Amino acid sequence: MADEEEQQEKKQKKAEKAGVLVLGPFFPDLIQAIDSNFTLFKLWEAEDEQAFLAHNAGQIFALVGDASIGATAHLIDALPNLEMVSCFSVGTDKVDLVKCRERGIVVTNTPDVLTDDTADLAFALVLTTMRRVCAADRYIREGLWPIHAPYPLSHTI
Repeated sequence: MADEEEQQEKKQKKAEKAGVLVLGPFFPDLIQAIDSNFTLFKLWEAEDEQAFLAHNAGQIFALVGDASIGATAHLIDALPNLEMVSCFSVGTDKVDLVKCRERGIVVTNTPDVLTDDTADLAFALVLTTMRRVCAADRYIREGLWPIHAPYPLSHTI
């Protein structure tokens, strides 16, 4: 009996949580964290997006997307209680910023989150090019090492 009451209490608390619409099956840890703290609405699982939005729109206060899936004017208009659009990517290209500004909707993103990784990759590509790593790899994979002379020395930076 106590278990049933506990389950009912959990359901009630979850129903009282703010609704968050997640646009795609992003990182499982992100989905789990949202589900633990909010009422989660998974748009990508909806068979009929229009019907799904019409049924749940009043409960949705935030929307989560990324650089590939954002918030169009049509989607924003379908959510009358929308207060925040959150993008876990650097850009907001897929978010209708004009519509958000008109409605006073806060838009967030993660600027500079990839800056260090991009710099690391750029440096790795410079080293790879200067040291001819890809060409040397191809040379060995094609079995040219025993046929031709050893692979030519590469340059330093």
